[in-house]
Formats: sequence, C-alpha cells, structure tokens
Amino acid sequence: MKNKIFILLLLASTGLISSCTSTSKVYQVDYTYLYDHDQKIIKPKFKLFHEQLDSSILYFQFSSNDVLYGKFGQDSSSMANLKMKYRIKLENKSGILDSMTVDLVDFGENNENSLLQGKIKLKLAPDLVYDIELRFRDEFRDLNVVHYLKADKRKNGNEQFFLIKQNENVLISNTLNENQEIEIFKSPLIAENDFILETSNQESAKAAPPFTMAVLNEKIFHTEFRDTVRFENNKLNLNISDKITRITPLNQDNFNAFYIFYYYDGYPELINSEHLIEPLRYISTTNEYNELKMAGDKHNAVENFWIALARDQQIAKKMIAEFYSRVELANQQFTSLKEGWKTDRGIIYIVYGIPFLVEIHGDREFWLYGEENNILSVKFVFEKQNGTWSNNEYNLIKDTNYKNNWYRAVDAWRQGRVYQ
Repeated sequence: MKNKIFILLLLASTGLISSCTSTSKVYQVDYTYLYDHDQKIIKPKFKLFHEQLDSSILYFQFSSNDVLYGKFGQDSSSMANLKMKYRIKLENKSGILDSMTVDLVDFGENNENSLLQGKIKLKLAPDLVYDIELRFRDEFRDLNVVHYLKADKRKNGNEQFFLIKQNENVLISNTLNENQEIEIFKSPLIAENDFILETSNQESAKAAPPFTMAVLNEKIFHTEFRDTVRFENNKLNLNISDKITRITPLNQDNFNAFYIFYYYDGYPELINSEHLIEPLRYISTTNEYNELKMAGDKHNAVENFWIALARDQQIAKKMIAEFYSRVELANQQFTSLKEGWKTDRGIIYIVYGIPFLVEIHGDREFWLYGEENNILSVKFVFEKQNGTWSNNEYNLIKDTNYKNNWYRAVDAWRQGRVYQ
C-alpha cells in the first residue's frame, strides 16, 4: 500500500466548531464502523508527538478506500474532499482553549488503495493533560466521524514523547511489520540522553473465555538482552529483531518505559500455517488443537479441520474467509502488549464477529451483540489499562454469566455456521 500526503488548507484558528458535544452525547456515538471492514467510513489512526515546549504534532492516517473521490464539475479533477475539525480543552474542563477547521484534499481515484497521511501542529503547553475532540467529514459521502484523544504533556516519558520513523515514514503505531532499522526521535522536553535498552522474546498467553475469572499476570518483563544506548541530537537508530524492545531513561526515576513490538514480517496479516492454527484454539477441542500443532502438513490439516466442521467444501471456504478476516482485523485494531487476536477484545471479536453496537465511555468500551433489552443479547465491557506497556490495552470485565452464551457461539462454529 503506497503512502500519500494530504494537501492541508488551514481555514481558521478559533471557534469554528459550532456543535458543542456534551459528555452525555459522547456516549451516544456508535463506533461499530471501526471494526467493520465493509463500512466505507473514515477510520483514522493517530500519533501525537510533543515536539516542542509549547506545541505538539498530531499525525493521522487512514485508507483511501474509506473515502469517496468525486468531482465538483465535469472538467475538474477527481479528488477526495474532507474536513478535519479539532477542539482542545484541559482534561475534565469545559472551556475550549483552541479549535480549528482544516481542509484535506487528495487528488486521485476511487479504489487506489493508498494510505492517506497528514499532520497538524497543536498549541499545547507543558505539564498539563488535554482532551482533544477530532471530527472528520467526507464531503462527497456526507458522513461524519468523531474521535477523542488524551494528550498527556506531563514530563513522565509516556509514548507521546517518542516518535518512530521507518524508511522515512512516520509510524502511527509502535508495532513494526518488518525487521528493518528504525529511527526513534525523542522529544527535547526529555533532557536525558542515556537510556537502558532491553529486549525479550517472551510468549504471551492467549485470552481466556469471558467467563474465566483467572487473571493472567503478563506485566513481568523477562529481560534477555540489556545494554545502554545514547540519543544523539534526540535521535536513536535501532535494528529491531526481538518481539519486545523497551528503552528507559538511565538516570530518571518514575519515568515510563517506551515499548516497541515486532512479531514477524508481514504482521498483522497471517503469513504461514502456524498463524492459521493458533487462533483455532478458541473453537477447537484440546485434542483437535494438539493434532493440528503436531501435523506434518499443517496447511492440509487446517483445511481438513474446517471441512470436518462444515461438512461441505464450499461452506468451509466461507467459514475460513470469515474467521481469518476477523483474526487479521483483531491484529490491526487490538494489538497491544501481544498480538491482537490474543487479547480480550480479539477473542470476542473472532468468535462473535462485528458488534451490533459499540459505545465508548471514557476508558471503557461497551460491545453489544443483539438488540438492546433483548433477553438473548449479551454486552461485553472492556476497560482500558492505563500506565501499562501500551495505550491500546483493554481488559474484559469477566462474568461467569457469559458461560452459556459463549458456548452457544462456539457451538455454532462447530456446527458449521459462522456466528454473527
């Protein structure tokens, strides 16, 4: 997928966002589209970098496939015509500090499969925490989306004080998809230049079913290699080949570590037969799973597993396509301190599919399957884990009452039906 940079047109500086979204209205936004490949709606991803004392850079990107290209007249060029509006407030305060509308223009055609990227400078003073509201509008499609970010400019070494570049491209995520040299840029607000570098290839456990109350302790870092490194002019070059790399200031107490993850070349896509077998643990018996792991021809064993469930080759193909598309989306959306399919959100998404409704209440995500107030509906609540290795880690609030519903969903797969 090629990268393209937006043409940004700054329209104005203050007060252009006329709609005031109250806290209660935030809860009413349906974010289901984020987890639906088929919905052609802007699904932006963000990276905030505290570049200077009084300003920060917000990088954003999304797929050109999720926007509509059109023409204003018969003789005009085909283009995407978008607007981005932001509004900045102090955390938990109502007064607006700054707001702006930006026109985003990209000349091209539909179905180009490009990654659209842009950046904008935000006025953020140090030592404070901000709430940022971001609204994107696709003018040709007449659709709007809204997102909320937390900007933490307290000098605690959180990941917003670091920026990764690979092949001269800014990486929105700190999960790499190829084993190449990267550049890590450190905010000049962090005075320390000497850091401890540690790496590990420790394995992470798969998520347990939603009714299992046991808590996995995966926050212990098992160091396999340790060294000291130095940022020169706030830049550090590293070759990443281990699953987890972390850097920590050498002489700064109470500073967060910065983590970089690398699982294999091509991640988040599924590249080999082993990648196809592992997620099957969620819908297979112990014996079936062990046989798959021990099989000489693993690819053939996976095919036979699905045909045995479906009892029809064409149905098996449809089940395979749906199941593994869910696994790959889980990797894209839910990767944190482990692969996305291994997370709590990953296991629910793979087995249950796209939620009927997704709401975000502060640090919690609510996924509803089935219509509200239906006795057969089930709601899962995921809680963000702050101060951890990743800002994308959400744990499911477990409940033993999920047991019957869970086995009903798994049984559907085992009876040759895609559960959704």
